[in-house]
Amino acid sequence: MKKVFLIHPILFAIISVIIIFSANVEFIPFSQLWLPLFLTGLLGTILFISLGLIFKNFYLSALIASPFYLFFLFAGSIYAFVAELIVDWKYRYIVLLVIAIITILALSFFYYQIIIRRKTHRFLNLNKIFFVVACFILVTNLADIAFRYKSNQREHLPNITFSLLTANENAVRPDIYYIILDEYASLEQIKEDYGYDNTQFAERLKRKGFVIPKNSTTKYASTNNSLCESLNMGKIELVNSDASSFLSKITEFTGFVEKKDKIVMERIRNNEVVNVLKNLGYKYIHFGSWWRETKYNTHADKNINYYGCRVNNELSALLLESSFFRLFFINKELYRNGIRYAFDNLNKIPSYESPKFVFFHLFLPHAPFVFKDNGESVSWRESSSLDHNSLYLGQYIFTTKMIEKTVHLILATSKEPPIIILQSDHGSRFYPKNKHKIFCALYLPYGGSTIVDDNIMPGEIFQKIFKFYFGIDEKDL
Repeated sequence: MKKVFLIHPILFAIISVIIIFSANVEFIPFSQLWLPLFLTGLLGTILFISLGLIFKNFYLSALIASPFYLFFLFAGSIYAFVAELIVDWKYRYIVLLVIAIITILALSFFYYQIIIRRKTHRFLNLNKIFFVVACFILVTNLADIAFRYKSNQREHLPNITFSLLTANENAVRPDIYYIILDEYASLEQIKEDYGYDNTQFAERLKRKGFVIPKNSTTKYASTNNSLCESLNMGKIELVNSDASSFLSKITEFTGFVEKKDKIVMERIRNNEVVNVLKNLGYKYIHFGSWWRETKYNTHADKNINYYGCRVNNELSALLLESSFFRLFFINKELYRNGIRYAFDNLNKIPSYESPKFVFFHLFLPHAPFVFKDNGESVSWRESSSLDHNSLYLGQYIFTTKMIEKTVHLILATSKEPPIIILQSDHGSRFYPKNKHKIFCALYLPYGGSTIVDDNIMPGEIFQKIFKFYFGIDEKDL
C-alpha cells in the first residue's frame, strides 16, 4: 500500500478517456466508455511494468511513463487548439514546431536527469505529486460526469412524437436521400463570383426529373445553424441548459466541444426529421464527416464515418484524434481516400432494406482543397501557390461530377423511385455577398414536384414532404 502512489501512469491513461467522455456525456452513450477505458488502462499498465522491469526501478518507471503519456495522449488536442487560434497554416505549423521543440527539450532534460544521471532522489516527491494530481483530475471528472448526466436526464431535449393516426397508413414510403454539399455555391454565385457556368449540370438533373428552385436561400451562412434549421423544419429555438461546470469549460476550451455549439449539436443529432421518419418505420443510415456535429449519430441504425480512423465508436475516435495519432490524420491523401470511401459506400445503399433515410454530409467543395476538377490530387506546392478561386473551383467541379454519377446510380439501382434532396448548407463564404444563396435540387416522385416553389427555404422542405407523402401536417408534429 505504501507504493500505491506509483500507479499514477495508469491513472493518467484512464483520465485521457474520462476527460473526453466528461466533455461529451450529452452525446456519447456509456456503452462506448468501457472498451477505450480498458484498452488505455491496459496499455498504461503494460508501459509502467515494462519500464519497471527494464530499469529495475518502479519509482523511475512511473516518472518516465506519466510525462510520456500526457504528451502522447493530448498532442492532438494541442494541435486542435492551435489550429482553432491560427487559421493560416504556415504560421500554425511554425507555432506547432516551436511547441514541439520546447516539449521535446523539456522531456529530454527531465529524462536525462533521472535516467542518465540517476538523480531520482530529486524527483521522488514528484511521484506523490503526480498521484495527487491524477486523483484530483479523476475524481472531479467523475463528479462532473455524474452532475452533467443527471442534468442532461432532467433537461434533455424531448424526442419529437406524434400520433401515427395522423399519417396516411396507405402512403408510399420511398427511400429518402438527404445529401448536404458543404459550401457548394449556387448557380448564380458560381457564375458571378467564380466565372463558371454550371447550368448544364442543372439541366441534366432536370431531364432526370429534378426540380431546381431558382431563389433558394438559407438564413444562416454557417453549417451548424443551417443544418439545425433544415433538420428541424425551421424550428431552431435554442434550449437553455445548466448542464455545464467549471471543469466542462476547461475541456471545451481545449477543443473537445465548444460550449456555444452544444445545444445546436444536440438539435442536429436529435432532430425532428429523423424522429418523425423513425416513427414511420424508416431505418436511418448516417454518413459522417470529420465535422463534429455530423461525425456520428447515436440515433442512426448504421453509422458510416469516412474520416480518419473510421471506427464506429465515437469515443474511441475522439481519443485517437486527441492523441499523437491526430498528426497522422493531417494527411491529404487520407482525406481524399475518405471521400472516395464515402461515395463507394453511398453507391451501395440502394440495395439496403427499405424504407430508409440516408443522411450524407459531404464536406466538399469545402476546404481542405485536395481535388482538381477531374479528381487529381492537389500538391502541397499547388495548395500554397494557387489562388482560392482556382482551388475552390477545381474541387467544386469534381464534387459536381461525383454527385451526378451518384444520383444516376441511385436512380438506376433503386427498386422504387426514391426522394433525393441535394442541398448546399450555404454558399461560398469567400464572397460574403452571395453566401446565403444555396444550390437545391429535389427529386420528388409520385407527383411531389408540385410542392416546390422557386423560393423554398431549407426549413420548409421536409414540412412539405411529410404533408404530401404521409399526410402529416406541421401542427401534428
